[in-house]
Amino acid sequence: MVTSVVEGTASARAEQSEAATTAMAPAVVAPPDPSQGGWRYAAAGKRDLRLDLLRGFAVFAMVVDHIGGASWLHFLSGGNRFFVSAAEVFVFISGLMVGLIYTERARRDGFRPSATKLLKRAWTLYALAVWLALATAFAAALFDLPRGVILGQDPARFIFEVLTLQRTFYLVDVMLFYAFAMLVAPMALGVVLRGGWWFVAFCSVALWGMYQRWPAALQLPWAIADNPVFNFAAWQILFFGGMLLGSWRGTRERSTVVVHRPVSRFLRELALPAFAAALGALIFVHLTNGRIFAPYIAESDTGVWLDRWFDKSALPFPRLLACLIVFGFLWSLVSRCWRPLHRGLGWFLVPLGQGALYAYAAHLFVIIALQIAILQI
Repeated sequence: MVTSVVEGTASARAEQSEAATTAMAPAVVAPPDPSQGGWRYAAAGKRDLRLDLLRGFAVFAMVVDHIGGASWLHFLSGGNRFFVSAAEVFVFISGLMVGLIYTERARRDGFRPSATKLLKRAWTLYALAVWLALATAFAAALFDLPRGVILGQDPARFIFEVLTLQRTFYLVDVMLFYAFAMLVAPMALGVVLRGGWWFVAFCSVALWGMYQRWPAALQLPWAIADNPVFNFAAWQILFFGGMLLGSWRGTRERSTVVVHRPVSRFLRELALPAFAAALGALIFVHLTNGRIFAPYIAESDTGVWLDRWFDKSALPFPRLLACLIVFGFLWSLVSRCWRPLHRGLGWFLVPLGQGALYAYAAHLFVIIALQIAILQI
């Protein structure tokens, strides 16, 4: 038996795009539709709240990891020591939302208005990255924190390098990467609108692959001081991969797709246990330091092997595969168990995801305040 499956309408998606990009401030959280039975997610508003909840979780996990100190919350966040961190989830969802929002907007209003909005967004992110770097550096220098020494050595040079994007500051590097990604996004959007999604995918994968071979030669757009993790050539694959997926999903929602209902239901039911089993395998390898691979590798210390193949700064293939598993698990979990998750955590995570940039910026000053408090003890 076949049936047409249309997950949303173009007009609803267009309205969603307006609501999703008008501000970084939290929006009103819509409750699940009470008319729908079961635990599964059922759209009840103009936004896909699953993305908001997952981005809120990513911000929460980054805050937990950055605050420092042993915590039982590291069981949820990974403590920045697992094979995947919250940053990958945040960057991927950011690209996914760009694809969902701006592809539909460009088809509705034209390419130029959408490209202009993307460039304005890039400018906002640049201003935020510069302001955060300068503000946190000055606060660190003012209260004699260790990282404030960089500013104290040559304030004029530090300010100039931050303004010209030659330097960033502690934990501001992800904002700088985000600004660069949004600056390139209009070019990718223009190619996608002309049916060249495959060209964007090829360029993204090729750039990522070349970085794996020649990392020193691919410091794009140039070498940036105090930016050890978010190398653009490597990390762009998550952003533009998400962007392509978002643009494809928007196109699929506007078309009529005929599927076999039993097959679709079977795959949907299989997704969560399959991703859960794969995630369990990753956790096992992490907890045992990869001892299961000892007979198959030359190094006697399997930890060295794991550090190389799951390097956060380079994002080699094993780490990308781990990203796929973790995001697939999280997406399947919130889709299937939306009601209890929304009731228990939605009040906190959904607004946090809708105001993600403000929340991330605020937590940097919380970290400064905690460091100052520790020095006074």
